Amino acid sequence: MRQRSIFLAAAVLLLLAACAPAPAETQGTDTAQAAVVTDTAARKVLLPNGLLPEAAYTPPSPPPRYYDEITARLLPRDDYGRLWPYVGGYVAQLWMSGNIYGLCDEEGRIVCDPVFNDVKILEKDGKRLYLFTENLADENGRDVSKYTLSKLDGSWVGEYEDIAYWSYDREFMGETGYSWRPRVTYEYITVRKNGKWGVIDYEGREILPCVYNEPVC
Repeated sequence: MRQRSIFLAAAVLLLLAACAPAPAETQGTDTAQAAVVTDTAARKVLLPNGLLPEAAYTPPSPPPRYYDEITARLLPRDDYGRLWPYVGGYVAQLWMSGNIYGLCDEEGRIVCDPVFNDVKILEKDGKRLYLFTENLADENGRDVSKYTLSKLDGSWVGEYEDIAYWSYDREFMGETGYSWRPRVTYEYITVRKNGKWGVIDYEGREILPCVYNEPVC
């Protein structure tokens, strides 16, 4: 019985020795290493592809330009190649807000800076023109918006005060409108310049000069 008690006491002492804390010097070293790891992790920003570079931030370079100076309108010429609209910013202007558009060539060079509030393509019998709308108002707040038509390669450009290229018939009864004919696209484009109306085709060629007081449809 006494021999069994001796063995039990020895086992308890071995268990206590295994659970005892490490010496002060070793414990301090582990704590210091943990602090270094934690501090390093706090100073690093992890991205999907690795650490964020520690070098100074370099802003992206601006895109190349076709013309050196700011170009606030599309200048016609025959050697652009196909032109493409791009979103150049966002603006709250007059009665509306939205993107503003410019034009670049196929190499990404800016041909026209972002000045247009809307871009459409007019198409008739396979012939296409860009229609650019620039929202403008005079000092009295009156709408004096400008409309630019151009070929898709910029070889012809025309600027107008207003255009008409489609219509539909509608009747009103009180506040309700009834459309009784679907939208009709005109064979030609009616344009206004210097307060007078005329007609051009989808190649930009003049059919009737701008000398009429009313739209010629």
